[in-house]
Amino acid sequence: MSAITTDNPLHAESGSFRIVDTLRPSPGVDYPQDALELLDRFGGESDCAALVERLRFPRGFVCPSCECRRTPWRSGTGLIACPECRAPTAVTERALFHGSRIMLTTWFRAIWRWLESDRLVTAEELRAWLDIRDERRAAIYLGQLRALLALDDDRPLRGEVVIAKATLAGPEGPSVVVAIEQKQAAGGRIRMQRLRRGNAGEILRFAAAVVAPGSLVVTPPWKGLSALRSMGFHHKHRTSSLGLPSAGDPQAIWAEARVWLGEPLPPEAELQGAIDELVFRHNRRDTEVGLRWHRVMALAVSYPRRLSAALRNVGT
Repeated sequence: MSAITTDNPLHAESGSFRIVDTLRPSPGVDYPQDALELLDRFGGESDCAALVERLRFPRGFVCPSCECRRTPWRSGTGLIACPECRAPTAVTERALFHGSRIMLTTWFRAIWRWLESDRLVTAEELRAWLDIRDERRAAIYLGQLRALLALDDDRPLRGEVVIAKATLAGPEGPSVVVAIEQKQAAGGRIRMQRLRRGNAGEILRFAAAVVAPGSLVVTPPWKGLSALRSMGFHHKHRTSSLGLPSAGDPQAIWAEARVWLGEPLPPEAELQGAIDELVFRHNRRDTEVGLRWHRVMALAVSYPRRLSAALRNVGT
């Protein structure tokens, strides 16, 4: 592994570990910059396990049983043990790929190929990359990976936020609502959700979940959305997208969504996951593949415990 760089304030030592800033990692240090570097740095299981361990314990080992912080014993097979209580744990415990019987090197490369793709990847493609026979199992893994992307950035949208809705694949297609930050010429972050009913109440709940109180929410003149003011938002109507930055224009987002989702649309059970992947890729469109890969690996290793069962049940 790379040596610790003492001139970077984001890197510091804690026991035998280097603290990894999972939100601002460094290229070539915390993550590979291309596929060749991925193969070079993570060509063996021990190299992969070392990264998983650092992502799981970014400030150094903490025993899950007794909270001891001393350097653990390592078996060389992905098991570590507390020097105090001697409780063993797998470095992949609670990671999304724990118990999959797929080598970490294979997972690392498959996730890279998935994020490197510029189109919606199928379960059959992921099955081939993971070198497994069961396409249904691959579909479950793909659903779980997409579910992770919804955890990437839970910061609410701020400032001026445009909310719009549209139907996909014609007037009878599924309805989707989008919220778009209007912060810069290139367009800010977005949030998007599949609508079940498409009524004002569902849109109000969406706004409450993704927009910071005090923000200016701009919508078409839909009936029922005047309640936004009583929810702590400023609210105004806009009947035209003229004057909006192209990347902040709902029409541009709808066009992007239709190209990304393709025809026919993904099955209903997979649609929100595909939308979550689009949001992740849109919001990180200016970041390199390696940085996106590092973020997904961090989420796969250390997603919130309260979501463990939900993620493991995706697609089952």
